[in-house]
Amino acid sequence: MKTKMDYEDIRKSPFITWLAEVYKRSERKEKVIGIELGVFKAAHAEYIMESIDIEKLYLIDPYEAGYEGEIADDIPEARDFAAKRMSKYGERIQWMYNDGNEALKKLAVKGVKADFIYIDGKHDYTSSLSNINHAVALVKDKGFVAGHDYLIRSNPPIEVKKAVDDFLKDKPYKFFTAGSPIPDWWFRISRNLWMREKTRIMLGILAEKDMSYLLQRAMINNGNDGQGVMLDLMFYLDNWFNHDNEEKTIEGKC
Repeated sequence: MKTKMDYEDIRKSPFITWLAEVYKRSERKEKVIGIELGVFKAAHAEYIMESIDIEKLYLIDPYEAGYEGEIADDIPEARDFAAKRMSKYGERIQWMYNDGNEALKKLAVKGVKADFIYIDGKHDYTSSLSNINHAVALVKDKGFVAGHDYLIRSNPPIEVKKAVDDFLKDKPYKFFTAGSPIPDWWFRISRNLWMREKTRIMLGILAEKDMSYLLQRAMINNGNDGQGVMLDLMFYLDNWFNHDNEEKTIEGKC
């Protein structure tokens, strides 16, 4: 159970400490857009603002019982405390009192692109995995998806580690974790790396299935446009897999 001191002190997270140093060493000129999902009394949000030159920090928390471990009796106090605590940052803070995924969808519709998203909301497997998937869509290329509680625990139930591991198992992103006893986790989005990995996989399928004619067709259609070649190949292979699966289904019914 959280105590008054636990949530009034600034919480220094390994990810934000590391990210601030990365920005400092790279002599980054642009100001940063950040999102935190799960705020409670803003102990971590304040550390973000004190550590990084933030242009806008979106703070998402519906302030409902069971969200980010809130206890029902603490919720009105927590919301008021957090709003007052972050008021000194003025328009650099934007509050969103919504469920995490709902808020992330709203930001996507507005065209918001974040340099990082820090997830510390619901800790069950389904919510954690869904939050990560929504976050990835909002992060800029070379931005970061991060969070707290990289562990599995039964009481209270925390399944964040399994959700993170399952999301990353077929992704080429470099993964980091740090901190004890409750670690942070993060990975960097690299859309070019993802495209290269998809290319490697698809070329392997083409060679295995003797379908090199598809690569030739894509190159004729797109010339030196590598991304266009990739998109055409993805389209061709998706159609091939769907057709192949339909035939297998039909065969199984006969």
